[in-house]
Amino acid sequence: LGQVVGLTKPTSELATITEWDLQDPYPHLRRDLSAQHLGLYGADLANALVADHDPHPTAFGALRQLLTELTEPSQYDKAILEFQWCMLDGSGYRPQLDRDVQTDEEIRDQQTYNFDARIGGLTNEAGLTTPDNGRGPWRVRQETVGLLRDLSAGRWQADQLVVRRASRLLCVYARAIIDRQLPTMKFVLDRG
Repeated sequence: LGQVVGLTKPTSELATITEWDLQDPYPHLRRDLSAQHLGLYGADLANALVADHDPHPTAFGALRQLLTELTEPSQYDKAILEFQWCMLDGSGYRPQLDRDVQTDEEIRDQQTYNFDARIGGLTNEAGLTTPDNGRGPWRVRQETVGLLRDLSAGRWQADQLVVRRASRLLCVYARAIIDRQLPTMKFVLDRG
């Protein structure tokens, strides 16, 4: 984290950096490879969801928070889930969890739900596939949907396995939104 002073030209994508002041080097990212991988994923996702030259204080704050929270391995899953939620919400891709994205009916309570990434949320409709082939709707457990609903409300607590499932769901949802696999997505998808 630092402050930069530079000169930009409207006719060029490049800027001339005239001053740089390092404020936080996040040394833990150099000591822990998993933390570094998740930090790289955070940077990749922020880059993919925010347009060039678009000042986005929410994305900046979320990335800064992620990098700060990656100091403690027991908090990695929580940190990456909150980061992904913040990025999706802040860029206008917050998943719809209470109303059917196809019919706008209220979602029925059930043991498993269907998540359609193409439309951006839960649906009562069938036609299931798995997240691996890039199409939806995908089957999602009740605990995962409950966790995302709680996260949306700003209050949540869950078992680490449920947090990882929710994190993987948001990761494949982001992959569907940007229509490509970021090289660093494997660091989230391959976690336990």
